[in-house]
Amino acid sequence: MNLADKTIINILAKSGEAVLLLISSIVMVRYLNKEEYGTFLQIMLIMNTAVMFAYFGIPQSIFYFLHKTDNKASFVLRNIVIACILGGGAALAVFFLNDSLGQWLNNPLLHEYKYVVVALVFLRGPVIMRDPLLISQGNLLLNSVASIVSNTLFYVPMIVAAFFSAGIAVLFNVLLIASVVDLLSFFVLMGWFVKHVNKDDHVTTDTRHVGLLEQLRYAFPIGISSYIGIVGRQIDQYIVSVFFTPQSFAVYSRGAMRVPVLSTIQFTVNDIMMPYYVKDYRDGKIKSLLSRYHLCVEKVAKINFPVFVFLFFASPSLISLLYTEQYLGAVPVFRAYLFLLIINITTFGIIPRASGKTKSIFYASLINVVANIILSCLLVPVFGAVGAAIATILCAILSGYYYLIMSCRILAIEMRQIFPWNFLARYLCISLIAGIPIFIIDYITQLVGLHLLLTLSLEGIVYSLGFVVLVMRFDFLTADDLNTLNRWLKINTEKWFRRVAFMK
Repeated sequence: MNLADKTIINILAKSGEAVLLLISSIVMVRYLNKEEYGTFLQIMLIMNTAVMFAYFGIPQSIFYFLHKTDNKASFVLRNIVIACILGGGAALAVFFLNDSLGQWLNNPLLHEYKYVVVALVFLRGPVIMRDPLLISQGNLLLNSVASIVSNTLFYVPMIVAAFFSAGIAVLFNVLLIASVVDLLSFFVLMGWFVKHVNKDDHVTTDTRHVGLLEQLRYAFPIGISSYIGIVGRQIDQYIVSVFFTPQSFAVYSRGAMRVPVLSTIQFTVNDIMMPYYVKDYRDGKIKSLLSRYHLCVEKVAKINFPVFVFLFFASPSLISLLYTEQYLGAVPVFRAYLFLLIINITTFGIIPRASGKTKSIFYASLINVVANIILSCLLVPVFGAVGAAIATILCAILSGYYYLIMSCRILAIEMRQIFPWNFLARYLCISLIAGIPIFIIDYITQLVGLHLLLTLSLEGIVYSLGFVVLVMRFDFLTADDLNTLNRWLKINTEKWFRRVAFMK
């Protein structure tokens, strides 16, 4: 199986978490009131923040060092031990800060679930090491299976419990049991991995001893920037929690959601390509590095741009269908967050990471969080909760631009060379043109009162047909794209696309 197919499988497997999270949200909004659901989301927000804070750039350093170390088994064991220690430290920090967080977030119910948050942080933390270890070693299919198993263990019991109208306390007990099982399965997998990791080298045979201090020196700037970046990415949710009620936070959170599959695609693609970027940079093959980088950007954009346009135009119907009309207030937030699909067509820090020059990651994260706090405080009083979402998007653009400037300096190239700008502009234009009929359909279906599902289906069919016509007419699909679609769809996509586009 070639690398492209393995990458697609890994993306789909990783996206299973977002899909299951979406399903759990659809179920919970129907069986929990807004206060309970807001409390649940705040607890998960605290847990995710604590887990991301705990690991100080260690997972990212694995991508850089695993294929360089001469004793991979020892390196893997060291990182698993570190993960357990850091997870325990994060759990203790949450224990002592929980009451203050409850007051700050305007939710006294958080005190009642202190031990739940602490336990979840400890149990969920070490599992974060799985992806870097398996992907760095090239075990993409194994990582896909492990991701599916892990996500199933964590989310499915919670969805079932919510479906049977279990209270929030029961939901948390289910989550704790599922997290214990998931952690044990992680340890079993890592035990097997340690036994086999030294038998197969990946990408390079130029190995040496990698000490803990060297790893920490590489991870330190990434870790510091990760801390700042975590605050930057989630500051809007904390600001909304501070200024508004848990009920309002529940509505905001349904808008501030990542699109399943696409929310992780750029990270997965670049993590898989990271060893190749490192090798190209080390060997001075800048043209090869840029060629790989541009190809990845184009592949992600070919998916993200049309999805952005369709979801932006169809968002009122989509939100109503998924979360009921009680959550229609989430539509402006959802539309703002959709712009991340355009912005996040790459992992902007990938060039600094590949070159080992990670200080710029720290500065980009600092720019993001400082600007986000300032803009959120300015925009929330004017626009309400959606102002926090707008600030998030503006800061993502600002920090991304800084990353591009630093990447150009590292590679000694001009800004016009870092991205396939011409391709991106033309592709976004045809995606927008294909979306124009959705306005007409939305107006007509409101008049005749069609069901939301029928409306979305009709909009999806019309948009897909129009988009296929344009991409074929303007020759945006390469032979490699069509071959990949042929393998996965088991049909001759070029023949059918040509028929749709009225081409010979």
